[in-house]
Amino acid sequence: MAFRDDDRGLLVVRIVYAGAGFAGKTTTLRSLGERLARPVYSPEEISGRTIFFDWLEYEAGLFEGRRIRCQIVSVPGQVSLAARRRSLIETADAVVFVADTSRRRLADSREQLEELLGWLAALPGPMVGLVLQANHRDAEDAISPSELKTLIPSVGRQVGIIESVAIDGSGVREAFILGVRLALDRVRELISTGALLQGRPPIDSGEELLQSIYELEDREAPSPSLAVTAPSPAAPVGGSAPLGGPVVSEGPPQPPGTNVRIGMIWPPVEGRLVLLEAAVDRCELYDRGDGCWGAGLAAGWEIETRAPQMTLEDGREALLAWARQHSASRSVLSGRRCIALAESTPGRWRLWQVVKRLPSLKDFARIALEEESEDAVVTGLLHAVRLLLIAADRFAGVPMALSPRLHEVTVEEGLPKYTGLVPPPGQPETVRGAPEAILREDLEDFFAALASARRLALLQVLAKSPLQPGDASGRQAALSLAAALQGSSSP
Repeated sequence: MAFRDDDRGLLVVRIVYAGAGFAGKTTTLRSLGERLARPVYSPEEISGRTIFFDWLEYEAGLFEGRRIRCQIVSVPGQVSLAARRRSLIETADAVVFVADTSRRRLADSREQLEELLGWLAALPGPMVGLVLQANHRDAEDAISPSELKTLIPSVGRQVGIIESVAIDGSGVREAFILGVRLALDRVRELISTGALLQGRPPIDSGEELLQSIYELEDREAPSPSLAVTAPSPAAPVGGSAPLGGPVVSEGPPQPPGTNVRIGMIWPPVEGRLVLLEAAVDRCELYDRGDGCWGAGLAAGWEIETRAPQMTLEDGREALLAWARQHSASRSVLSGRRCIALAESTPGRWRLWQVVKRLPSLKDFARIALEEESEDAVVTGLLHAVRLLLIAADRFAGVPMALSPRLHEVTVEEGLPKYTGLVPPPGQPETVRGAPEAILREDLEDFFAALASARRLALLQVLAKSPLQPGDASGRQAALSLAAALQGSSSP
């Protein structure tokens, strides 16, 4: 947990470095210490392996007028020291997992990452952000960049990936800065719920942490929270550039990067990792007209700003309103998305959204049309249409104006969800309309290129398709599909 220490004017956060043995945690902290001009405290080592922790302290930047103090702690990687490792991880405001990405040690990194994810999932309060520092990228047998994501189990959370060579410092500072920003995002959430602890942290130095570990293990008691830490700055960590990123005075507006200011992104922790994964910093925007800018990014990501420029105060209010809409509509929205506020020109701000486009029902329908038998085609199409009708019912129960379109609906966790860009507050979707009319229009467009003989064959199979008694949604799907097949063949 983080602490607001008013007596010393500090906000203290703890960044914990985890990872398997010999992954490079100690090397990372020593390299980081050199760059920050701060000493590293390492109580004890055996054959070059940390058995307690490494401790590094760094102070820079401001959060609400308080200096930010970062307690940077590594944990031992040995299997036999799991209890000691867990007790330290439970005190984290953010975790940097140092993974040895050489192929010969990949299994060890994957095993400890799965252990870590289980512990983090059990922690109460706001999410603890996680950075994967992919280390040893200079190794001859290092896995390819495309394989890095295979390290991360499918756990329903965002993980930021930073490549590094700790021995020469490459990527070390970048991973640390991302970890600090994630910690500060978490602090913002603690403040909003009144859960930010007050006063001087009970552990305020490496020596105090070592003593507390001795005392806890001597008593053979379950380790309580060795808490420490958590600030959130409007100033940068260890630098002078504003967290809002560079400002442009003309041309495309500046999109939000991973350095977006604390409190100007939703969801607070996951959103920053979305910006990292989507590589927003490298996008080339194009003008969509009427003041809208957007871009398609790598791997299906998309970014857009529709809202006009506004003052910072108005922008904060708009972001809050939009975040509330997202929260209330979260059950029907695909998970990999975020919204953020970024300065576009001096003194003027824009709201942005970043969304990962997932395979849509239109993609599923296209796959169904490739089936060899007409029966299989009809079965696949009926399934897609049924899901679209379910989506229409689900979307009607949320405050956002989301239209159930074939290309905007995906399936996550067995449920239809909206995978497109959403309208900002006060800008309702123009194609809301009646679900039946939207569905028929979508399907007629979809079937327009089908030959008449193929449509007729599908209609004949559809007419013979058995429906279970009481299957109202199945009957409605069949009627909608039949109407679209017939309508698309009309002159």
